[in-house]
Amino acid sequence: MGQRVPRTAHYLKSSLFILVLLSASLEGHAAEPLVFAGFAFSGNYENRESLYPHSAAIAEENINGLSVLDTAFRDKITQRPTELKRISLGLGTLGVGSQLSVAFSLVRENIEFQKIEGKVWVIVVLHASVLAFDQGSQTVVASYPVRLRYTHVLDAVPTQQQIRALVRQLYLSDDLGANIFTIWLDRFAKTEIRQKYAKYLKVTEIVVEPNAAAQIIAAGEQVRAIQNQMAISLESALASVNDIPLVPNSVGEAIGSKMAARFSNGTSFMFNLPEPDFAVIFTLRDFKAKTVDAAASHQDVYRVLAGIKIVQPDLNKSYLNENIFDTLIVIRPKSANMVLNPWNQYSKTLNALVDSTSKQFSVTDENWLTSNASRGLEAKDGFSQSAKLFQSLR
Repeated sequence: MGQRVPRTAHYLKSSLFILVLLSASLEGHAAEPLVFAGFAFSGNYENRESLYPHSAAIAEENINGLSVLDTAFRDKITQRPTELKRISLGLGTLGVGSQLSVAFSLVRENIEFQKIEGKVWVIVVLHASVLAFDQGSQTVVASYPVRLRYTHVLDAVPTQQQIRALVRQLYLSDDLGANIFTIWLDRFAKTEIRQKYAKYLKVTEIVVEPNAAAQIIAAGEQVRAIQNQMAISLESALASVNDIPLVPNSVGEAIGSKMAARFSNGTSFMFNLPEPDFAVIFTLRDFKAKTVDAAASHQDVYRVLAGIKIVQPDLNKSYLNENIFDTLIVIRPKSANMVLNPWNQYSKTLNALVDSTSKQFSVTDENWLTSNASRGLEAKDGFSQSAKLFQSLR
């Protein structure tokens, strides 16, 4: 609050740290098994307190000289015979030779709190990727984003120690019914790692227009933080729904086409990143809300207005340029005396819009276009062209 909202759009440019890409043209299968590289932190490790504070602290814990995260990850692999055949746990030395290696690369952790009907909802989100890279050239070959989102309901706001214990469980056990290493292995099981890929896609910009920026700041949020979260969420949705990897645009730092990564054994790399052939630009245009009173209830309507572009920069070619939106309607019985946090509702609606939009590049749904594209069915050609592009990247 109190920040002056500039009348120019905010931009998040494509400078990032984590992994990488793909395409359709098969230019050689990777010689398997892939060398096990373990657990890695993507980005500038000096910023671990803002990127992944609990995960970094847990990684410092050791068992027989190995990080507990590496040990847990290795144990998970040994429990999956099919995946174990594709990963060598004992061959090669990290950073030596030109063998193709695979790692669990953590991009970001995020802890959110929501108060609902006297309870505290703790939401833990871990963003990571299946990162394949060539050790000799220190070049990223492919990256497939994965995401874990876990909600825990408590009576009071947890301490930092309680949060860390919760994050630790999501790495080291299956007691909560969710484990990020299991999710990684499930993604790896569906992924064919190739030695070369012909085309690359990247989320290059998250644009926040002035009206949207004003709403973000009024909610006590930071525009840059929302841009970072949006970039990661959009990457994860596009990759998982359409079964493609990306040159990522998430939080972290990159120098030119370089990406920093630090492994749990202390080894650090500055990976080379390829230039993307196709760019995705997502725009937040505005957030709107209204309340309609009825005899026994309040009806709250939340709408997120956005836009999406897909372009091929070197040919100055546009595949898609459409305004999109999504709407959430919440009915509150007057007898319940419920109070909603508007930003939480906007965030929920935005996530739903990102997920539903990503599905249009797999199968374009005319009902969705009618309900969520500003031009309705007139937007079909652009989404259909983009769907063909995504198919070529698989």
